[in-house]
Amino acid sequence: MTSSDRCHRAGLCDPAASAENYLRAMLERWAAAPDTPMAVLLRTSLTGDEAADLLRRHITAEAIDRIAFHLEGPDPRLRAALAGAVMFGITFHRHLLRTPDLAGAPLDDVLRLAVPLIHELLASPPTATATQDS
Repeated sequence: MTSSDRCHRAGLCDPAASAENYLRAMLERWAAAPDTPMAVLLRTSLTGDEAADLLRRHITAEAIDRIAFHLEGPDPRLRAALAGAVMFGITFHRHLLRTPDLAGAPLDDVLRLAVPLIHELLASPPTATATQDS
């Protein structure tokens, strides 16, 4: 099965829609339940090696592996990791640090500005074509 086939089966063929879906779901989950076991693990991972290792394995298996599986083009795992890092950073600043500008912004504004960044990481880069000038 090609990555295109996997993409269609999972409904993830439109990187812009996928970027918005991923980020919206993450931010809505954290807004609904900010003190989940995941939030506790995140806080603990900042100071403890064992918790950091557990969180790293969880993020790799549940986010990077799943996203990279559907990406086409070069560096799918790196692109998935970068997209995850952007989303994680937004979530961390909005819901754990509660950085005033980000925590107080309407969700639609956050999505409007952040989704294009994530989309660029998830979209297949254009194939370079050699051109010759005469």
